[in-house]
Amino acid sequence: MKRKVSWSLILACVLILALAGAAYAMISWRQMAETTVQLESQVGYFETWDAEQKAELLQQLVACGEMENSEEVQKALAEASAQQDDTRVTSLLENWMELPEDAITLMSIMETILGKFESWPVEDKAWYSEVLIKTGRIGCDEEIHMLPTSEDLQQEEALAIAQNALIEHFQLSPAALDDYAVDFDFYVMPGRENDKRWLISFRPPLAEGEGTHSVIAEYILCVTNQGEVMADDLRGIEIPWEKTTPASASGEGINGYRTSEEIKAAKGESKNWTLEERAYFIPWHGLPDENQISEEEAVALAESALKEAYPDLEWDIYTRYDYFIIDRNDRDVPYWIIMFSRDDEQGSSQGMIEVYIDGNDGHIDQIVGEGEGNG
Repeated sequence: MKRKVSWSLILACVLILALAGAAYAMISWRQMAETTVQLESQVGYFETWDAEQKAELLQQLVACGEMENSEEVQKALAEASAQQDDTRVTSLLENWMELPEDAITLMSIMETILGKFESWPVEDKAWYSEVLIKTGRIGCDEEIHMLPTSEDLQQEEALAIAQNALIEHFQLSPAALDDYAVDFDFYVMPGRENDKRWLISFRPPLAEGEGTHSVIAEYILCVTNQGEVMADDLRGIEIPWEKTTPASASGEGINGYRTSEEIKAAKGESKNWTLEERAYFIPWHGLPDENQISEEEAVALAESALKEAYPDLEWDIYTRYDYFIIDRNDRDVPYWIIMFSRDDEQGSSQGMIEVYIDGNDGHIDQIVGEGEGNG
């Protein structure tokens, strides 16, 4: 008796064999990204794609070397082709990105590959803006990243100008910024093509010698294409040393301190100030209102999350610092940072854990530092 051959099975086998061969036909991640942005502009975001389109993304991620051509991948692609079932494909991509289906976008894919957008090289930021322009997806008030030409201020020159300005105004030693991570933007706004600017962000190390850095910039400077350090009216970023003026129009001060220079002389770094003092002297700090997560609630949430992530954490060797941030460009606000720092006798940090908590609903947004916890 002859057995009937399943055409679905044959097609699945052909697809698996084709994928195995495609492992040698590598593409770049930029090619993968350009296919993705075309689909987004034509169809919508990933959650609206059909099985074939989702399978194409998975196959391209394998082809550009970002995902392994595993047996599970082959099964997922076979199911998508033969049965138009995208369940396994979607699950693989969700697991790879550690995001739900409705959060899978070109940007989240690229940040899985390259890290947070803020830390991308200027070449990749310029490429991303170019892709958005080509597909008509850049907003009318969205900055356009670009590469400097030979006639523009170069990145190394802009960095030197920014470093010298910080050293001069904050009386830093020349080596003080060596351990900072530095992020660069070179951009213009639509309609202001002759106003090119460098935005240079300095992120401090979380623990000396461990190579990890805060996700929040301590200093952000705007350097014009002519080499002038100025406030960035396009992005709403002030000159760091001009943030030392009291926030209160009355100038009465707080807790006996009328200026930030006075409180720095008495208390040292801002981590030693109270929440109220930071809210008074530092424009991007504030205080929660009655509808937001209180300091006590934020601390309890942070400690609970850390007990789960670090069950053996030695609490007595850490000092806690609490921050409530109300104005930042790189994260939704407001949010709490509950920081646990291993300080030496001089008060310098020898290790740090930062817990980021949504100031409105209290969910744990991120845990950074000291090995990143247990996942």
